[in-house]
Amino acid sequence: MIRLLGYELYCTYLLENNSLLAYSLHYSKEESTEHMRKIMDYHRLSGNIVTSNKLDEWLEEQIKNRNVPEFVWENLPYYKNHEVYEYLLNLKGTATYPELAEELGKGVREVIATLKRNPFLILIPCHRVLGKRDISGYTPLGKEFKEKLLEHEKV
Repeated sequence: MIRLLGYELYCTYLLENNSLLAYSLHYSKEESTEHMRKIMDYHRLSGNIVTSNKLDEWLEEQIKNRNVPEFVWENLPYYKNHEVYEYLLNLKGTATYPELAEELGKGVREVIATLKRNPFLILIPCHRVLGKRDISGYTPLGKEFKEKLLEHEKV
């Protein structure tokens, strides 16, 4: 379990040959595992879904320090619509779903589907994508968490 912005979040990790391919955060272990399966299906990933106190400590530290490990950058080409994640890793402020879709030449629904299956939630800042009229939702942690995260980042 990691503690972030006053929340206690369960985390599941996808490992293959001791390499971290993805992680999922949620308010329950069961939902975290279910969301991991959706990430795996979307990106056609395989491996072992595990929980780990040691990885929880490591991830909490990475998020608090806003550190994106090099392996995240190196593995981007293996993820479906990786251009979306690359764009977000270089984004300094915020963007709207339509702006992001237009910039990348993709449909808005395709961009939203990709963001919902972010393999490195928070480290790849999909929370910085907003609706045209409001902040919009945040899968799987909700709108309130997204608001606190943006406030914390002062974005």
